[in-house]
Amino acid sequence: MALIKQKVKSGVGAQEIIPPTLIDTGTSDEWEHFLESKKLRDTVAEAGLNVNFRFQGGYDHSYNFISSFMKDHIDFHAMWLKTKQRN
Repeated sequence: MALIKQKVKSGVGAQEIIPPTLIDTGTSDEWEHFLESKKLRDTVAEAGLNVNFRFQGGYDHSYNFISSFMKDHIDFHAMWLKTKQRN
């Protein structure tokens, strides 16, 4: 997270730091103490980056969580790639 703050302070544009991103986090994720999703969400928001965080109630870090939202991520990135190709 310090790297994001450093790049923003140096004047690097948001798109150069990270492309539009979708992040899902389960509210029952046993790895949250390592992931620090809320801290990351706040940092990228403060930096003005195009990151969409979704906190999914009751999900942990299991395959069930990943498979439940996989289509959303494929659709999100396909839309972004199509838009980028037109530019």
